[in-house]
Amino acid sequence: MSKTSLSRKDPSTLRRVDPALRLGQVGDGWGNLLAQDGEFQIDDELVFEGDRDPGPPIYRITRANVYPLDRSRRLYFYQRVSPDRAAE
Repeated sequence: MSKTSLSRKDPSTLRRVDPALRLGQVGDGWGNLLAQDGEFQIDDELVFEGDRDPGPPIYRITRANVYPLDRSRRLYFYQRVSPDRAAE
């Protein structure tokens, strides 16, 4: 299933991400993922593996920056979105 065809309303169809990709400080509703360039796109929506169903928190990638220690990787900043706002 391609990332562009994912349903943004049904958390069971969102991309599940390994929490080990988190890097640095994270808050309840925000944080950074360290991944290869192109792994995520701005506005991708995701849930973390292990988050409780039903209704796991949905996060949206809002920014990507080059990781200074390895230019082939990116720091992807994510923020929590409300399930009722996921399709906006």
